[in-house]
Amino acid sequence: MFTNIIDTMINFLITRTMCKVSQLRNPTFDVYFGDDAIFAFPSTAIINMDDYCSIAKDFFGMEINRQKSYYTNLIGNIHFLGYYNNLGDPAKTDEDLFASLIFPQRFNDDWSYVVSRTLGCLLASGGGNPNLFMAARGVFNLAKLKEGAIDEGIRMIQENPRMKRHDEFYCPFGEKRVADD
Repeated sequence: MFTNIIDTMINFLITRTMCKVSQLRNPTFDVYFGDDAIFAFPSTAIINMDDYCSIAKDFFGMEINRQKSYYTNLIGNIHFLGYYNNLGDPAKTDEDLFASLIFPQRFNDDWSYVVSRTLGCLLASGGGNPNLFMAARGVFNLAKLKEGAIDEGIRMIQENPRMKRHDEFYCPFGEKRVADD
């Protein structure tokens, strides 16, 4: 957690410096999370990725990953924190959803982890992907054969630290949760 906060602060400083030096102004809009960032300028701004790379290198000794960095004037092309912008709603492609389901970041041969990952993919799809729904139904049918796997998978999502920010809101897997004071 602490490392992510430091990464975010450093990313903010580097990005704001690049923007100020290249555009002579701060972005109109910017969001930072760890080493990910998204920022916007008016459509009249002239963007040159080579300038940004040079500034990051000259001022901070940092290399910008050109394969992951791009600029666009099409909202649908924006990809941030694993999601595309679908008219203001976060969206993942079928390929990304199924890759998340089949190839987890960390493999764990436990049905509760499979259930938890499947629920996460269903949430990420916003319930709008019939193919993922069919795959998830198959996972749940197999998980029913393992004692407690479904309940444990749901518990893992409810108690995930990333879900704590939603404590005072309705939890889709059970009763309303109230934040501790």
